[in-house]
Amino acid sequence: MPRALVPGERVHVIAYDAAERTRITGLLLGAGVPLANVDFLLRQNDDCWVRDNGPIFVYSLGGRLKVTDWGFNGWGFDTPFAKDNTVPLAVANSLGVPRVDLNTLVLEGGAIEVDGNGVLMATRSSILEPDRNPGLTQAQLQSILSANLGVTKFIWLNGAPGGQFDITDT
Repeated sequence: MPRALVPGERVHVIAYDAAERTRITGLLLGAGVPLANVDFLLRQNDDCWVRDNGPIFVYSLGGRLKVTDWGFNGWGFDTPFAKDNTVPLAVANSLGVPRVDLNTLVLEGGAIEVDGNGVLMATRSSILEPDRNPGLTQAQLQSILSANLGVTKFIWLNGAPGGQFDITDT
């Protein structure tokens, strides 16, 4: 993926520490990826699955890039998450991008799909379950998602609560 991206995009990699950055650099160079468009952020984390705990980037109505920093609780308290929950703030600071603090709500990036045209698809089991956003109604959540992600249409799937398939309650 980095090889396909670097010709036209900056690639930002979060590495646990300097040793991990060295290991990743070797993998990239070994795969023929030029490093001119690759940046590293050294940041300890609990899990490498940054898709769920990392920032969600959005553009304001004025076209300004922002980081939305949602809460992450280790897939409903199933795994450690204290370090993971600090990643969006670290990314925003590293890139100099304004951050919207939404940590009072839990939203995993992998729990949603957004098409860029106002449509969001999500599973209730990953967002509206007792271990994530208890007491929040679907209508309340939709209002928050609309205000912060620009979503106007929602497609809700029930999902698989209780870890029937894995810890993420897909």
